[in-house]
Amino acid sequence: MTNKIFYYEQLYNMWPELEQFREKIYIITTDEIGNPLQVATDIRQQIELGKTKFVFFGAAEALMDTFCISLHKVADILKGEVNSTDLFYVAGGVRSAQAYDTLCKEHSWSNRITILSCNFWEKQVSIRYTSVPNYKIKVKTKKFLCFNRVSRLHRVELLEQMFKHNLVDSAYYSFDKTIDFNYHVEDTELLERFPNIHKHQHRLPLELNLYKDWENPATLTSADLKYYENSYFSVVTETKFHYQDEAGHEEYLSRDMFITEKVIKPIVSMHPFIVLAAPGYLKELRSMGYKTFHPHIDEIYDTTEDDQTRFNLIINEIKRLCSKTHKEWLQWQILVKEIVEFNNQVFYARKDHRITIDVEKYFK
Repeated sequence: MTNKIFYYEQLYNMWPELEQFREKIYIITTDEIGNPLQVATDIRQQIELGKTKFVFFGAAEALMDTFCISLHKVADILKGEVNSTDLFYVAGGVRSAQAYDTLCKEHSWSNRITILSCNFWEKQVSIRYTSVPNYKIKVKTKKFLCFNRVSRLHRVELLEQMFKHNLVDSAYYSFDKTIDFNYHVEDTELLERFPNIHKHQHRLPLELNLYKDWENPATLTSADLKYYENSYFSVVTETKFHYQDEAGHEEYLSRDMFITEKVIKPIVSMHPFIVLAAPGYLKELRSMGYKTFHPHIDEIYDTTEDDQTRFNLIINEIKRLCSKTHKEWLQWQILVKEIVEFNNQVFYARKDHRITIDVEKYFK
């Protein structure tokens, strides 16, 4: 159990009321769930030790179809030994419960597991934040800040457009040189689809604050703050962007809405933001109590389901903002000051990051 201490701590930090059931709870990790037979064997061993509630901890991601399928395989293996309702999936999506309902209908699952959802990354930033100085209105070194860590298609597409419109040099921009283009396109398509990245490959990686002992992406350090303080806004490339698959159908990943540290860190740092995410993302932020930046930033993109149209709207808004003069930027900062300060206060006021509440009834 020693290597799982972190997961137990996170579970009880999020739902302190579950600590009274510590003797009943056994946690399954994301590394384990891919082998349902082994998980079932481990659960049988834990039953002999008195455990009765089995929690799969996947809070660092939105609800994943593959994880649900694996957990239902575990439930099938243990049928008659463990009630499916005693299997729990902790997910980090805003709509995890609703996404699971849809999945159950698609797979005709009558025996259901129990979904517990939370704003995991908001909680993580609250644990790891650095004190932020007051909002400063001034002429800044760069126009925007854009952190990118894991290579994803929408991040590659964004970089292509930023090189195309000569905006990379206007930004604090990170992008890894080890991007695997084959994950997204065939080698023969690289030049055709991403000619500007191909042209500027010698400039990669674009490095900002990566360092070997980087503990956690939710950590907000003084190294981060200098980028926020010296740029006007963030371009946040969330984990999920595409709403539709290549056939035009709703992407299964879009059923859940995943709000991560990528946007919480600008909120803490009093930084306005544009977000590359699935439609409705800004709406969910507002439902959490935060404000977004319309009309100072055109946010029509958040209501646009067509992925290419939404992407183009975002690119056009980045270009529009980057065309401002120093005088216009000073005025713009005055206009957004109330919003960034309000959001910072909301962040510190939000102590409860649970989405699923009243959970004790499931563990008695």
